Amino acid sequence: MQPNPWQVQAGMTSHAGEGPVRPAWVVGALTVAMLGAWMVVALLSAVALGLHVRLLDGTGGSLDQEELAKLQDSDSLILLITVVQVAVMLVTAVLFCLWLMRARTNAEHIMHLPQRFGRPWVVFGWVIPIVNLWIPKQVVDDVWQASTGQADGRRSRWVLAWWACWLVYVIGDRIVANLGADDLAAERGQTIAAIMLIMPGMAAAALAATVIWKINALQQAQSDRITAPLAGGALPG
Repeated sequence: MQPNPWQVQAGMTSHAGEGPVRPAWVVGALTVAMLGAWMVVALLSAVALGLHVRLLDGTGGSLDQEELAKLQDSDSLILLITVVQVAVMLVTAVLFCLWLMRARTNAEHIMHLPQRFGRPWVVFGWVIPIVNLWIPKQVVDDVWQASTGQADGRRSRWVLAWWACWLVYVIGDRIVANLGADDLAAERGQTIAAIMLIMPGMAAAALAATVIWKINALQQAQSDRITAPLAGGALPG
């Protein structure tokens, strides 16, 4: 059965009957909180890496026992912060996928727009190599467009900016990890490159939080618009 014009305008397509639109405010807030925690740990990492560079600069190209001990302590601190950073990122990734699953379901209820990828891709799109360079963005793009309630809604610049920063961070991290550190000069260069990567990483985290909040707000607006007529009586024919 085709939806009537009033239903299309209100975002109530045939998919709307599958369930209510419930913006994922709680899991969204938890995800944003974890993104903030990751940014704090990233700042601590930048400080630790900066101190490591200072230690390397103070060696003068050679190491005595005291300087070697200090560098080993610095390496241990950096490793500890890295482990915490990875743990926080894993928790954040799980929460983000949970939020995106709920947001995608809401998008299907709001508007009858074809999603380019099935629900399993909400998770698999992140973990399968190569395709994880574009599928997650397209999933979020489709959720954003449906959440606007407009079939011809434009792609979001917020999503584009978030994904661009994320790709710079992820690809850059792989490159830096593979840089040689055979001597002190090479180690210094690798450490400086790691510090520089923190900026796009933090930008990606901040933009991801913004995307989550904006999509939740869009879906809340659609939910309010759908439920308001229902509270007043029957649907107009």
